Amino acid sequence: MSIVRSLRLALIALIALSFVSVVGTSGLRAAEVSPLDLVGESAALCLEIPRLGETWKRIEHSRMAERVRAFSPFVRFVRGPGFQQWLQIEKYVAQATGQPLSEQLLGLCADSLVIAVYLPDGAKPQGIAIARARDSAALRQAVDAWGKLEPQHVDKTLQHRGQSYIQRAKSAGSKEVLFYTVVDRTLVLSDQEALVRQAIDFQQAAAARAESREPTGATDRLLRESPLYRAARARLRDDSAAFLHVNARAWDKALQEGAKNDPGAIPVLKVWQHVSVLAGSLRFDEGVALDVVAELDRERLPSGWAKFVQSSQATTGWADRIPSDALLAIAGRVDVRPLVQMWLAATPDAKSDDFARGRRVLRSLLAGRDLFDDVLPALLSDVTIHASAQNDVAVGTAPFELLGVLAWKAEAEEASSTEPPRLASSLDNALQFGLNVVAGYLAHELPESNVIVGSETTGKATIRWLKGLTPWEPAYGIAAQRLIVASSRAKLARGLATAPSNNAEPRRSSRLSRHEQRFFAAMTQLVWFDSAQTREALARHSDWLATMLSRRSPESKPKIASRLSHLGEVLQLFDAAFLAGSLSDDHVRVVFGGALD
Repeated sequence: MSIVRSLRLALIALIALSFVSVVGTSGLRAAEVSPLDLVGESAALCLEIPRLGETWKRIEHSRMAERVRAFSPFVRFVRGPGFQQWLQIEKYVAQATGQPLSEQLLGLCADSLVIAVYLPDGAKPQGIAIARARDSAALRQAVDAWGKLEPQHVDKTLQHRGQSYIQRAKSAGSKEVLFYTVVDRTLVLSDQEALVRQAIDFQQAAAARAESREPTGATDRLLRESPLYRAARARLRDDSAAFLHVNARAWDKALQEGAKNDPGAIPVLKVWQHVSVLAGSLRFDEGVALDVVAELDRERLPSGWAKFVQSSQATTGWADRIPSDALLAIAGRVDVRPLVQMWLAATPDAKSDDFARGRRVLRSLLAGRDLFDDVLPALLSDVTIHASAQNDVAVGTAPFELLGVLAWKAEAEEASSTEPPRLASSLDNALQFGLNVVAGYLAHELPESNVIVGSETTGKATIRWLKGLTPWEPAYGIAAQRLIVASSRAKLARGLATAPSNNAEPRRSSRLSRHEQRFFAAMTQLVWFDSAQTREALARHSDWLATMLSRRSPESKPKIASRLSHLGEVLQLFDAAFLAGSLSDDHVRVVFGGALD
């Protein structure tokens, strides 16, 4: 009977269903309520999966499921010992009860599943599971199954406000005790008696309201009645497959205790204090996307938050900023000055003499401009960086390229010091010095390299690069309030040719536009990864990559080539992946996931 004992955790939800056969109709039969109506506002965390049966069927027949079934790591997992053991359990339960375990669990939770966690003061976390079955037949099937699989349990019928509930021990004398009750199709299960009794209070209060009577007994407001819950939930799509709610204040004590011996967690806690609620939802739309919304406590926000939000707003679509051949791209607009100042205030090293001396040296190289007060806020206010791959590669050059465009506004020409040169001149002064230092170092370490700093002016742009370095020649150009950095002079020239000031358009990505509309429309910050094009680039240039990565240890090339092959397999799951975000006066939104074309 060892296999029966191994089923206990997997079948824990089914235990409670025996209550139907034990107490029959002894409990109060009341108006059916949603499982979410049995969760109190004080819950620290609440996971809701509505329409689980319907969602599962839709996913099973989706293109995403087809891609997963063909995914090499998943195929290996299915053939592995862990999944084979699960199939044995499925077979055993089907033989013993007439239906596989997975089908019984889906029937039990088909209409809805809610899991809530409470964090009472001075006690361990307490959890409760609430499920609403597909129909009464699914309940009866589960009850019969449980009776056949573990008949040694001991039940004790208890009462609360006229409603029966059960205390169940695994066997006579066992200390493993659960409490549960069933009302119509809804099951309530917990190892904490108080939570089951509270759920009964909520259910009877709902029944009283349905009959226009004054509710009694319930002392905690429902979670769904909370203004914070409603505000966060309203920002999530109703067609999502699952919803998560996190009450930030309920976690304060636990986080503070955990951070006592970790000074690095202090800045995180300071940010956490600005959050009142975290809410998330999972949705499937020819891919998978997790939306996360952080509702902010406006009374605790810094005074410059509104300006910070305004500076992050985008004015063009992502396809206008990110070219179609981008494998990986980072783009966004944000005023980083408050973040820089927060980092300087929270970092002990920023107050040291060495840090101050380094800051003075950089101010000198930047011709009087301060790196933290002037340069970084200007350069990072509008950033687009992307990596791409060439189809045809000349000898001695690299197939993978990088291009970054950092733009600044006219007001960024103002600086904290008096009468410095224009920002473009300050940047050119510091970057040219940096290239000269690198060229000198390479001449010392690699006498045969013959690397020098190349320089030229084309139109209104100044271009400088490390001439003679292989396989990349890092370069930068400054033109029209833009700093353009690239992995080679050739890539820099192409970047200058497509700069907005030259009235040229980048090659627009229709694929990016489609994914934007589906998953991250109106987002103002984006990290974009084109796994479809990356798969193709790896297939074309895997030998070059393996050779480059094994230059110091040529014998490791076969192992590196094997890892690149496995990476190509992993990239088969999605055609694109993304992480996007946006800022508002009262909330922050983040969405990340993977999509199919």
